[in-house]
Amino acid sequence: GILLLPDIFGFCEINRNIFRIADRLAEWGYFVLLIDPFRGKPWTHDRERFPPPPAQNIKEWIATHDDQEADVLSLCQKFLQDRGCHRCATIGFCWGASRALHAMTSVPNYYLCSLSFHPSNVAPEDVAAVEGPVMFCPCKDDQSLEPIADAIKDKQWAHDCILQRFDDMSHGFMTARGDWSDIAVGKRVEDAFSMMQTFLRKHLG
Repeated sequence: GILLLPDIFGFCEINRNIFRIADRLAEWGYFVLLIDPFRGKPWTHDRERFPPPPAQNIKEWIATHDDQEADVLSLCQKFLQDRGCHRCATIGFCWGASRALHAMTSVPNYYLCSLSFHPSNVAPEDVAAVEGPVMFCPCKDDQSLEPIADAIKDKQWAHDCILQRFDDMSHGFMTARGDWSDIAVGKRVEDAFSMMQTFLRKHLG
């Protein structure tokens, strides 16, 4: 099974790509749980402005949802287990990247690996806390890979991790801010899917 965590745009018309990602994962044979962590109230400001200007108080908005995180992750695990998913992975985009890591940490030996695309504000200690391989794929203007590499270098499974930048892409190219009909973007989306599938087949089966 796969727990899929969206970016801050959650479930909304401008974020139809997140459903396309879920469909692709399902086509590969995985049971996919795509959650709405914002409970119908996603970020509604201009998706083209990244990072958002200070006046929009995105940190305050995010904090209102962090308080619910533990309860949400507990419900996700039960939902997946009740449907026969005993080996799972987490995949997160932007805001969802750190939450995907938190999910993996919260249930050791259940979520076996975690994948992050255009991650936002992922702390090295979040990566260091997991007990399984990670894929970490930032874009241009996203955070550096060096602290992430340092956090996992002594892990037994460090050689199984994939740390790769998409510096020719803008933040959010896989989800709400990405136009897959653009030839350049579409190609890189397919590159990301290929990496994703190979990583999942190796570590999840």
